Amino acid sequence: MTFWSLTILFALVVPMIPFLQRFKLEHNAKQPPRELVLKAYRNCIVNHLVAHPLFAFVFYELAVNRIGMETSISNLPTVGTMAKHILITLLVEDFLFYWIHRGLHHRLVYKYIHKQHHEFKANVGIAAEYFHPVEDLFNIVPMITGPLLLKMHFCTFMVWIVIRISEIVDAHSGYALPFSIWEISLRLQGGADRHEFHHSHNKGSYGSFTKFWDWMFNTDAAYYEWKAKKSAKKTK
Repeated sequence: MTFWSLTILFALVVPMIPFLQRFKLEHNAKQPPRELVLKAYRNCIVNHLVAHPLFAFVFYELAVNRIGMETSISNLPTVGTMAKHILITLLVEDFLFYWIHRGLHHRLVYKYIHKQHHEFKANVGIAAEYFHPVEDLFNIVPMITGPLLLKMHFCTFMVWIVIRISEIVDAHSGYALPFSIWEISLRLQGGADRHEFHHSHNKGSYGSFTKFWDWMFNTDAAYYEWKAKKSAKKTK
């Protein structure tokens, strides 16, 4: 529900509001062709109707029946516990996603898996979940590792899923809306501009929730170089 609501919002509502068009990102890449967008919609619909329900069944069996994730609404976690678990999960996801994403860009595997996602040189919301099936499985690992290790309450897990999906759709929206929480937290996350650069130039900026691992390993140098050149052109 979160994915489709935000995707439709960015596809139909945001483009109709003239004021918001000043926040549209343009990274020297043409808007994706209609055929690719339709292909992505078909891909996501199939995934949501077949692959994701299957994953949900397997995850529930593993998390609830094997590991012991709490599901009772009579035993809800405190707000403090929920916030702590989400924060830890976010940091675990950020670490694992960086390395998996960076690995998928390795020259020996890129063309077989991650290249499909990079058919989008300019982003629209539906691109957020346009993946090769193998990559779809890889992306699940960072998302569920934290909740499984923490034996997170199922209600907290649902809140976490909404947060994760919101972030990834925003990053692929093609807009840097100033009221987006991910734009407000630019110093930590970097906003949609970084991921738009990643798609338009296919260089670095592998992180998700924070810029830390890109900063640590200098894998966002190309982005900052591009941004500096862009700023220099504006001042001339």
